[in-house]
Amino acid sequence: MIFSLHFGGFAAAAILCFLALLRARKVTDRDTRIGLMGLLTTSGCWSLSYVGYFVLPTDELTNIIYVLGLTVGFATVGWWLYFCSAYTGRTYHQNRQLRQLAVGVYLLSLV
Repeated sequence: MIFSLHFGGFAAAAILCFLALLRARKVTDRDTRIGLMGLLTTSGCWSLSYVGYFVLPTDELTNIIYVLGLTVGFATVGWWLYFCSAYTGRTYHQNRQLRQLAVGVYLLSLV
């Protein structure tokens, strides 16, 4: 029962994120659209990685998909910040130094 709820929840989240991309393409503001599409893509991939985690047959494969999912999950935070900056009319997402710092912190978190 619990397995079915987890599996179904993550599968539904992945499907809904990918379907929402169709509507997100229509957002008129370029930066908001890019941020939203990045957020939906990484969120969908993160959810999909958990679906894989539940169904893969070996411990080795589940460990690999789990680490990949966490990696994508950390990237989701960056897209969330990009989207928030663009949606609220700020320009943090356009600041090259802030983006480089964010990518550096992201890469350090993977070590």
